[in-house]
Amino acid sequence: MNGYELLVLLRPDLDEKIQEETVAKLKKTIEEQEGKILDVADWGKKPLSYPIKRFPEALYFLLDLQMPAPAVAKVDHFIRIQEEIIRHLLVKKEEIRDKKQVTRNKK
Repeated sequence: MNGYELLVLLRPDLDEKIQEETVAKLKKTIEEQEGKILDVADWGKKPLSYPIKRFPEALYFLLDLQMPAPAVAKVDHFIRIQEEIIRHLLVKKEEIRDKKQVTRNKK
């Protein structure tokens, strides 16, 4: 399984109950795809650099997770059909194997 970070921006007009339900649905979808959620960080409401779907701010959630590569497309599809999520970013984490590799890449 690969490690991923998922940053999700929710609409700022959602009440706390709907926020929790949306994050719970997202967790359930990841777990159904044989993924593991290592950490969920609620960053709270932050202003956006530019309005997204006419919202000047958003609720930020960062999920640290592990899941198989084929599950990425299914999770991405689930996120795209959620009206509460206005933007997301899913990136694969790179593993640093040894210090020699890091120093070679800096040159």
